[in-house]
Amino acid sequence: KTILKHEINKTFEALKGVKKAIFHIYNSTSPAQRKYTFNKSKEEVEWADIIYEGGGATELMINLWKETGFDKVLRNAWENGKVMCGVSAGANCWFNECSSDSLQIKYGKDQPLIEVDCIGLIDGLFVPHCDEPGRAENVKDLLKKSSQIGLSISNCCALEIIDNEYRLIKKPR
Repeated sequence: KTILKHEINKTFEALKGVKKAIFHIYNSTSPAQRKYTFNKSKEEVEWADIIYEGGGATELMINLWKETGFDKVLRNAWENGKVMCGVSAGANCWFNECSSDSLQIKYGKDQPLIEVDCIGLIDGLFVPHCDEPGRAENVKDLLKKSSQIGLSISNCCALEIIDNEYRLIKKPR
C-alpha cells in the first residue's frame, strides 16, 4: 500500500500543469461494473490530453480491453495525437508484444514470465524491469521466436517515443 501511494504521488507530481489527463489504477472484475467503468472511460479518453496506464497484470488488462472494445478506443486516441504513457504493464500495453509477470501476479512467484500480445500501437517487443532476475534471459528467449525489435529497459528508466524518434531517459548515477 505504501509503494502504491508513493507511485500515485509521483504520478500526480509528474502531471502538474497538465490540463486534462486520465490516470487508470483499477480494472474491476465485476462484469456490470466493468461495463460501466469502460463506457465512462471512453468519454474520458475523448476529453483527456494524456492517457496514463498504471502497472499490474498485463494479460488481464489487455484481455479486458479487447473484451470491452476499449483497445479500439485507445487506438483511436493514439491516432488522434493523445499522449500515451504508463509504467510496467502500463508501458507494455502500447507495444505489439511484451514480457509479462501476469502469471506470477495471479499464481505466485514460481510461475514463468510469459509473452503477451498487446494492443500494437508501437511495433516492437517490450520488456520492462530488465534488471530484475530472469528478465534478461526471458527477453533473449522471446526474441529468438519473435520477428519484432526488442526494447528492454531497467527500473528507474523511461523510454520516450515521439514519431519515429526514441530516447532513453535514465536516472543519473
